[in-house]
Amino acid sequence: MRHPTIQGMGRAERSEQPRHVAGEAASGESSEVLEQIVQQGLNLCNWERALPEGTEAELTHWTRTLAARIDVQLKRGDAVPLEALTGLPEGPTRDWLASDLTVLSALYMRLAQVDQIRFAFGPVNRTQCPKFHVDHIALRLLCTYVGPGTEWLPERALRRAALAKPSTSPLADNAALLIDAAAVQRAQPGNVLMMKGERYGDGTPGLVHRSPEIEASGVTRLVLTLSVMPSP
Repeated sequence: MRHPTIQGMGRAERSEQPRHVAGEAASGESSEVLEQIVQQGLNLCNWERALPEGTEAELTHWTRTLAARIDVQLKRGDAVPLEALTGLPEGPTRDWLASDLTVLSALYMRLAQVDQIRFAFGPVNRTQCPKFHVDHIALRLLCTYVGPGTEWLPERALRRAALAKPSTSPLADNAALLIDAAAVQRAQPGNVLMMKGERYGDGTPGLVHRSPEIEASGVTRLVLTLSVMPSP
């Protein structure tokens, strides 16, 4: 069953308020697990996959030296921009990465039911979102190829009401939100996360997540972020 996003709902559909349910996660070793994100009650689907053998070292070196970060719009059928692969030598790693970016973009468009997306990809050397938060969009795909992955909280480990309180600092906000710091989950390199935001529209609460802390460690991550374009 396909659940419409807020952007795609008509007036009659909006008049029927969806039943609110607790957010849960689904994990699996096949891409098919991502298809489950349309189910009410799931706010995260995690495709637990490892990078192909032999790619990690090459991607790590490329991320630290030659990779460029791009942030562009992609339409259905568009090829992944060549600048996304700037400086990556021709060979199996480049071929796999180009294919993976194309496949994930097409998959995301289909599940988000859109024909145009925001495609952001490249190295990240700072902590982007240290505060646990919910995205203000319908659906997002994240994949970290190099470095620590996105962190998230299962529903049992958070006080969701704390999200609505005025922000003071990321440290204080996270402390107010967390019930069990040991329950924080982290994606591994290669994992693909499909997560609902607050605008998905089926009554499921958006996933509470954050970027990992990397500034103190000097680590550079390689991250793909696919998002729904904002409504005009």
